[in-house]
Amino acid sequence: ILYILNIDLNVFSIFCFIIASAIGMDYLIIAKNTNSKRFSRILSIILALFTSLISFGMLCFSSVYAVFSFGVCVCLGMFLMGFLALFMIGKKCC
Repeated sequence: ILYILNIDLNVFSIFCFIIASAIGMDYLIIAKNTNSKRFSRILSIILALFTSLISFGMLCFSSVYAVFSFGVCVCLGMFLMGFLALFMIGKKCC
């Protein structure tokens, strides 16, 4: 995906995938919380993903390449993790 967007793999992009996976684990914890209703879990993941994408997405408009690549990589990683967390809501674990 980074090759298609013409973004080099650097220290910032590697660090942002670590951040995105940590945020994705939070989404997964919300998805697997059986004390809440399914609709509230879906809504909370979507709202958390939306606000995170807005805040990190603002970094994509930076003219500094390191900040730009950081924003793009975090947004891609969080979108992927949010989609996977929404997919895992209906699945049984173990």
